[in-house]
This record gives sequence, structure tokens and C-alpha cells, in this order.
Amino acid sequence: MSAVCCGDVSELPAPTQTERALFAYDGVTNKLKLADSGAGGVAELAEKFHVSKPQYGLCKVGSGETGGLRIAMISWVGQKVDDYRRTECATHIPAIKNFFKEAHVFISAEKVEDVTDEKIRAELSKAHAHAPTQWVRRSSRSADKEEIVGTNYRKNQCRNGDETNRDSF
Repeated sequence: MSAVCCGDVSELPAPTQTERALFAYDGVTNKLKLADSGAGGVAELAEKFHVSKPQYGLCKVGSGETGGLRIAMISWVGQKVDDYRRTECATHIPAIKNFFKEAHVFISAEKVEDVTDEKIRAELSKAHAHAPTQWVRRSSRSADKEEIVGTNYRKNQCRNGDETNRDSF
């Protein structure tokens, strides 16, 4: 079963007031719900993770004044989460990444020591170093030439004239 990212994200306070947000599953369902938010940053977010719950944290790292503000997504699966739930939540990661597109980096964590400002900045630096600075053209052909792509597909028609069997092709 895939994770359902519901409209609860709208409950977030204005972005200028929020430095972090914590999302948790709503009971035993796979719906994510905003569990907590605040202005405390990475250190405060690390304290909010629960050792026996899978959770997801978004936090801002860097300075908005210098233009270096980045968003990190932390996929938290505490050390006391049972193996079945751990595996189930791992299958949700693609949906989570797709929903939280604004995140610059995705980090997995299971201990509070995994969620530090230094570790997140290091991951952001690695992600920035590997990010392409410009789009690379795949083809060496001139962009001025327009190439027409065609097909030899033809609709399968009834050749024996029996119109009743036409839909079975």
C-alpha cells in the first residue's frame, strides 16, 4: 500500500515563521498528517522524532539573507520500529519524495545523532556538488533542423468483410 499524502500540508504556518515541520502517520493508516511545526530548526526537529514511529521531517538549513536557504527532508524510522512497518514505510519513499518536491535533499535517519545541522549541511553540499549546473543536450544534431518522426502503424482492419468480429482484433 502506498503512502497517501493528504491536504494536511495546508495546516503549515506561513513559511517565514516555520523552520521545521514534522509529519507522522495518522494512527495505523498510511495517511500523513502534520504532527508539529515550529521555528527551532534542525536541533528542535531532532528532539521531536519518536524512537518507535516512522516520521518525516522538513527543515530549512542555511540563511535566507545570503540566499543559501535549502530544505532537507528527513525520513525517520526509529530504532524501535518493527521490521514489517519499516519495510512498508520504505515503499512510501517515492511518493513522499514526489509530494515534497521542494526538498533539496532526502536523508534517512534512525537515531537523533543522524539528525544534526552539520550532517544535513554535508548532505546538502554533496547534493549541490552533484547537481547539474545546466541542461546537457542529448543529441549532437542541430537544433535548427526539425525532424519528423513517423510510424508504420496501421489500424487493424477486418479483411474478410465480417464486421461482427471487428472488435475482437
